[in-house]
Amino acid sequence: MGKNRLRLLAPVALAAMLLLSASPAPAATIGSDLLGTADTGACATPAFGERTCTVVQGSLGPPFAASGGLVAPSAGTVTRWRVRTGMASPATTGIAVRLRVLEGSQGGPRTPFFELPLTEPGVYAFPAELPIEPEQQVGLDVRVTGSGLGEASAPILHTGPNGGGITAEWDPPLAPGSSRGPDFVDPRRQLLLAADVIGDTKPPRTKLTFLNPQDFIAGKVVVVKVRANEPVSFFASGQLELPNATWGIYSKRAQAAKGQKVTLRLRIPAKARQAAAEAFAKGRKVIAKVTVSATDRAGNESGATVASVRQKR
Repeated sequence: MGKNRLRLLAPVALAAMLLLSASPAPAATIGSDLLGTADTGACATPAFGERTCTVVQGSLGPPFAASGGLVAPSAGTVTRWRVRTGMASPATTGIAVRLRVLEGSQGGPRTPFFELPLTEPGVYAFPAELPIEPEQQVGLDVRVTGSGLGEASAPILHTGPNGGGITAEWDPPLAPGSSRGPDFVDPRRQLLLAADVIGDTKPPRTKLTFLNPQDFIAGKVVVVKVRANEPVSFFASGQLELPNATWGIYSKRAQAAKGQKVTLRLRIPAKARQAAAEAFAKGRKVIAKVTVSATDRAGNESGATVASVRQKR
């Protein structure tokens, strides 16, 4: 699916806003270029009280999209987000927004709510620390409070035949992990939202556990268990060490979620098992040395974790 195609698929004070120059240069900026005029309201309501909805940008091509397109190019962290807002209607008594990560029409992690000014149009920036995966995008949960004396809304959209794209709206907002189709789709609107994504450069941390000794001659495999602090792909390799020979052993690659313990089985070839059995019968040491590595979704590799497993008597 292309980068610019719709994938359907207690408020914090204004003092918490960041200066636009306060964050380091992002690896990528996704969403809108924020150059449109905030002339249309989101999450509109004529009633007294609050209404909350989720708004997500669909297709939006150049020159209106941010330099990074609409979806994250790689795994990373959203560290800052910006919203352009206009002049609120007289019936609007409160506007609060929070950033959220989405994959298709499924809700993901989100920030706290931040308040937007009602009568001070401009671009406002807020902090974040939200993990984001490749091809995921960002949207907003919008909370509008109205007096009931007219239509209340959040003026964070631009409408126009040339400057608009497809926006989708969910009412009530998407809950984390929930998935459903949007309640409203408009083909002429641009959500004036941009997010800065810093690429993931930290290697995963792993924890290796194993029984020692093991009867791997009879069992035909050496077994180790491992987990990591983030989603990764595990691979184990090593060698079966005999007095006069060394045999290579390896496991299949295994995918694991954050914190998920997986079992890796390193297969021992038949000739290696035969040689190991003969050596062991003569009282010689038979040891399997195993090295486990992990690669996260950004391509960062963990340091090698080593296990030395003795043959069980």
